[in-house]
Amino acid sequence: MEKKTQGEKITDLKTKAESGDGDAALALSQEYQFKDSPEYDLALSWRDKSAELGNPEAQFSCAQSLLFPRPNRDPVQGLEWMKKSANGGWLPAIIELSAMYREGKDVKKNEPEGLVWLIKAAELRHPDSLMEAASIAESRGDLQEAYQWLSLATEVYAYGSVDSLRELKENLSREEIETARRRVDDFKAGKPPA
Repeated sequence: MEKKTQGEKITDLKTKAESGDGDAALALSQEYQFKDSPEYDLALSWRDKSAELGNPEAQFSCAQSLLFPRPNRDPVQGLEWMKKSANGGWLPAIIELSAMYREGKDVKKNEPEGLVWLIKAAELRHPDSLMEAASIAESRGDLQEAYQWLSLATEVYAYGSVDSLRELKENLSREEIETARRRVDDFKAGKPPA
């Protein structure tokens, strides 16, 4: 099979993108951005089209371009794109949205909302989010929940959490440890954490 030229690839992607394929629109955006003679206006136009078609990666890119200090900065619109991307399951957007709410960056500070997004990132097994969820649970005095998150963190990433897990275990009863382990097993089976 013959390798397509960049022009042929762009033509194929454009056909798919014009038919409503958000992934093709994003790929087309990237083709325009990274070709030998970049066409940035076309790259941004197709990125925006991809975002409108529901591609969470493109939505995140739109959010970033509106949130970071630039002449066209628009935090309100940027937040909307960030929420769409996060709701679409794009992990970088989920992490960023958690930080935005927890730190009050471009939004009114809202710790509970930030925690909701942090937990979503932890549920996707993002190592830093798992560790932070464990730390927050421990600071609230919920050692079982902290144990649950740390158990997952040790499986996902040898994050130095083994020592922390051992310390927590020393402060839990056998019954509490078993409950936490069941919660971890439920989580692995696709059930959200209790």
